[in-house]
Amino acid sequence: MGTITLSDEDEDILTQIQRGKNTVENIASATGFDSAILTQRLDQMAENDLVRGIRQEEYDLTESGQRVLNTSDDTKTNEEIDTPNTVEQDIAAFDLSIEREESVRRAFTSEVG
Repeated sequence: MGTITLSDEDEDILTQIQRGKNTVENIASATGFDSAILTQRLDQMAENDLVRGIRQEEYDLTESGQRVLNTSDDTKTNEEIDTPNTVEQDIAAFDLSIEREESVRRAFTSEVG
């Protein structure tokens, strides 16, 4: 297993998986990646224990992949780090603007915090 250097695009891929858009087709649609290139990149991420295949062309984050997203200063708000995956998936299902997503996260973390 080699090491992998993650680009901003890679973090976008991981974020899409975290939000429940975990099939190659859905990730490609959300990120604009070609499916073949995306599959190669996901295979590299799997070799580095960031994602795991759960069905054919369907992926989930590993604990390492989740940690990468939780420690990424550029793509995560403080509220998103504290928001459970199930809530993130629900937020993603509504296709909200970034500002509204952040408002929902703030409301959720203030209610449970």
